Amino acid sequence: MAKMDIRWAQLDVARQMETVEFIEKFVTLLADSGYNGLLLYLEDRIKTASYQLPADNEVYTVDEIKHIVAYAAERGVEVVPCVATLGHAERFLRHKELEHLSEIQDGMRDRFGGARKNAFCVTNPEFYKFIGTYLKEVAELFPSKWFHVGLDEFWNFNICPRCKAAMPDLMSEQKMFIKHICKIREIMAECGKRIMMWSDMFEFYPDVFKDVPRDVVMVDWQYQHDVRNYQGHLLDVDCEDRLAVNAANGFETIAAPADRTLWNSQSYFEYASGKPGVLGGLLTCWEKSDTFLYRTLPVFVAGGLQMNGMTPDEAFDAMTVKLFGTDDAVFRAALKIALNNGLLRHFDGVKEGAICTRDYYGMSIAGMNVCSGSKTILASCKDKVTTDLGKICLDDLLDALWEKELSQQAKFIAQDIFDNGCSAERRQKFADFRKGYADYFDHMIDRWNCYRSTIKPNVFAERKAGVLESIDKLGNRLASNAWVKITGTLPEFYGIENIAVEYKSNGQWVKLASGVYKPAGNAIFCRFVALEKDITEKIEEVRITGSGLGGVGINYVEIFVNGTLYVPKAILKVAGKVSEPWYLLTNNGNFAWFGGQSTRYDYFDTNASGQKNSVTLAMEEFSADNIAMAEK
Repeated sequence: MAKMDIRWAQLDVARQMETVEFIEKFVTLLADSGYNGLLLYLEDRIKTASYQLPADNEVYTVDEIKHIVAYAAERGVEVVPCVATLGHAERFLRHKELEHLSEIQDGMRDRFGGARKNAFCVTNPEFYKFIGTYLKEVAELFPSKWFHVGLDEFWNFNICPRCKAAMPDLMSEQKMFIKHICKIREIMAECGKRIMMWSDMFEFYPDVFKDVPRDVVMVDWQYQHDVRNYQGHLLDVDCEDRLAVNAANGFETIAAPADRTLWNSQSYFEYASGKPGVLGGLLTCWEKSDTFLYRTLPVFVAGGLQMNGMTPDEAFDAMTVKLFGTDDAVFRAALKIALNNGLLRHFDGVKEGAICTRDYYGMSIAGMNVCSGSKTILASCKDKVTTDLGKICLDDLLDALWEKELSQQAKFIAQDIFDNGCSAERRQKFADFRKGYADYFDHMIDRWNCYRSTIKPNVFAERKAGVLESIDKLGNRLASNAWVKITGTLPEFYGIENIAVEYKSNGQWVKLASGVYKPAGNAIFCRFVALEKDITEKIEEVRITGSGLGGVGINYVEIFVNGTLYVPKAILKVAGKVSEPWYLLTNNGNFAWFGGQSTRYDYFDTNASGQKNSVTLAMEEFSADNIAMAEK
């Protein structure tokens, strides 16, 4: 592939601060791997003259930033700041002194039904004075001509009464977005800076894309495993050649993959290479508060080498020599498998949604084998790694695979319980998993004290009790041998549609389960909800309600209690918008669709997103005699 002009990596120090010493080591590695820029994702991590609210241990000082910039410059690495100027403002807005700048005020609900203060209000008369002063103070610390101003994922836009008055319709809302971009561009131009922005919100506001000043650089982020086109985020899954669209409209673009999987960056850089208007690449990383960056440093090194003109395979092979000091073929193969299989974050693998959801077609034994197999091979190759940094990276990667292996074990145990009952043996297996995860936490507490000894708090020590408590609660519910099973359909990766299940017994309605049950991965899924206790009374009816942005397909619902499996018998009532509800009566791949087909439409229509769409079903005890193939 062709060598890229911009070859940047990103470090997210907003969600997890790293020490200046760590940033120095990261910069050195970037320079040795062919990078020429570091984007510091900051939010409010710099204390300035006008912004004194954070505690000293939560921010970098002006002198520390100047030191980082100078250190990087000596090694040919340009440091570029990123300060979010619309969404992702929660660090600013957590301070009482700035709460009034939030779009969401007391008593308001956001687009997802919550009340999070995470977006600035652009119609607040004090907002631009505050953000303008802060941006100028930050800009003074960075000699680079570039300044990244965020502008991604500002879901809470046009919510407050003042904004609604200023933006009474969708077009005026789109124009307000353009007005904001131009205002921030003007502020930064006074500082001699050219701005860049994440481009995903133009999926929401496509009509004004052509109104953006052409010197604004679009940073297109794509985090799927295999990038062959631009795919939408949250909304309907758009697929388009966004790089061509940008170029045709006169915009320059930076391609931004992430360190989550190796092939994501390799495929995106290859896809973007040589395309008109592409300035280069930005390899991002996010939210390392409960992981360490060492496990994905191989992705960064390989990405830098690839952006310098190597093919993906050449870059990966060269990385293993540079970072690990070995060209062993077995080690290299196992490393590539592990990095392409993906790593967990935020203890995602032991959350109830992950453990209690499976693909409609069954469990991924291949994924389990890939994880355990690569872990075993990499552990056996430890003596082949000769560099100090490589040894740390391998240890951290093995820790990541350990957590993933434990999470997969929990999933297999739980699914076996749902299918076959919670025997004493299966109950013991879940207890063994819980002990293993406690051991993992203790190990990672020690790792934090080794890798981030000066950064407080120790997140693993802080989170241990809560995570283990949630595992214990799930284990107790699994032992009840009572569950609800929902078979659902949703093509979008970003599922946010809520499903609620209630049952009626002795004339009384009781809530069984409610939540967003879409898993990451395949479109057809089975979600089990373990109940706190067995239900002794007979279940007469079940009501399924879908709500939220966009719709969701429900194929079937079953309830297993008191040794009896209840299944749908007849449709009693349909309310709201439900297409083809009769499909709920047969356990097959057909589905009833609750709500609308377009998440984009519902995003802008509060009536649609707030609507409750439900089907009430008469239930009966399952009998094999009711299966068509069993009929004589």
